[in-house]
Amino acid sequence: MCDNDVYYKLYLDRDRKITVVCMQWFDEPDYDPNKFFVRGDGSVITFKTEEEAIAYLNCHFMAHAIDPEYVTPNNPEFLKHAKHGHS
Repeated sequence: MCDNDVYYKLYLDRDRKITVVCMQWFDEPDYDPNKFFVRGDGSVITFKTEEEAIAYLNCHFMAHAIDPEYVTPNNPEFLKHAKHGHS
């Protein structure tokens, strides 16, 4: 990875919602490292594109836990609520 490469991480924001943050190496000190989401081995989950991060977020987390900006209509929890609203 080059020093100026952009990457994306999942972060727990002030409102206790999971959001996607766009970062470069020099942004790291601006964030609490304990609020980044990690894998089972403790490594921080990082994505090359925002689209990958959003897809992962919607596949692995319930809609109510995600920053509303990033909830997509294909989120299973979103679909569950949408179906109930159209019964």
